[in-house]
Amino acid sequence: MFKSFLIIALISIIVIQSLSFVLDVPILFSFTMSNSMEPTIGTGDFFIVVPKFFISDIRVGDIILFYNPKYDFPVCHRVVGLTDEGYITRGDNSPFTDQQAGIPPIREEHIIGKVLTFQGKPILTPKLGLLILRIQLMIKGYTLPLALGLAVLGAVSLVTGKEYKLKKRKRVFKLKVRYVFIGCLAFLVFFTALLMVSKSQTVEFKYLATDLPTHGYIIMLGGRSEWSIIVNNTSLIPFYIYVTPLTDGLTTENESLGLVMPGAGEEFKLQIRAKNKIGWYTEKAGVYLYIAILPEDLVKKLADIHPYAPILMTTFAICLPFTLVYFIIEERDRVVRIKLGREKWLKELERQLKEALL
Repeated sequence: MFKSFLIIALISIIVIQSLSFVLDVPILFSFTMSNSMEPTIGTGDFFIVVPKFFISDIRVGDIILFYNPKYDFPVCHRVVGLTDEGYITRGDNSPFTDQQAGIPPIREEHIIGKVLTFQGKPILTPKLGLLILRIQLMIKGYTLPLALGLAVLGAVSLVTGKEYKLKKRKRVFKLKVRYVFIGCLAFLVFFTALLMVSKSQTVEFKYLATDLPTHGYIIMLGGRSEWSIIVNNTSLIPFYIYVTPLTDGLTTENESLGLVMPGAGEEFKLQIRAKNKIGWYTEKAGVYLYIAILPEDLVKKLADIHPYAPILMTTFAICLPFTLVYFIIEERDRVVRIKLGREKWLKELERQLKEALL
């Protein structure tokens, strides 16, 4: 029983990680590919990431996952200092900070989340990341076809009642269709909302208000300056991008909502009006991303009411068809028997697991 549970949990993690690869957003789990955090986190160690949306604050000593602002790839390092420009980070296996190596201080918009710890130590599964990486490489390019194939097979099985039997069966799981649908729907709601929330962020612009002519981050007292925010869509699905001022010194110049296709980007321009007193000031703008399935006008109206309103409506729109299917199916209380056997794919999975853990 424990072995079967472990296999199902492992497959679930692989599916989630594959989705995160397709959508270009880290989802709850990650693993290291270097020894920079040894001995705390070893190469290939698998750990849990708490998204920054759920973090109240980040302190010195916390281990965070962030995008390297210089090369734009995820890094897992420890916070060792805090400055006005951002966080100072360093790998436990290095005597030098990332900033001494030329990486700018890590700002809030670069942070993905914080590594989950217990009594100061990260919760790890040693070397599991190596197995996940191997399997992702094995199915690279086939993630979406495999997912669609499994979905179609499951739908046909539920509607027709036909059972697909595996040879040499040893394990039988019995689940009601009702519980399968409720579980899948809950996961879909959580995943959809988390995807949009995790991609949203707050960006900052620091400037010096002075009596000198406006140039770069220097703005004349009471004067105006333009601030451009470029947002790229690196995922494989289209997004609406909504930019709104969060401080009184900002106003939008162009449309605050734009549809950005995969691989494309959108530039949003804001006007900064400097204070009338000499000093350093910070202006903030919110950048929110919504999966593009609703009409653009509706998304704009909802976003103007509250930036998270389109997230709720989009999640509802995605889950509505599945909910209708659930009520259409008459045999909601029918028991689905899932039979697992030692087939070739299972043997190969066990072999990969043994190789990764050795």
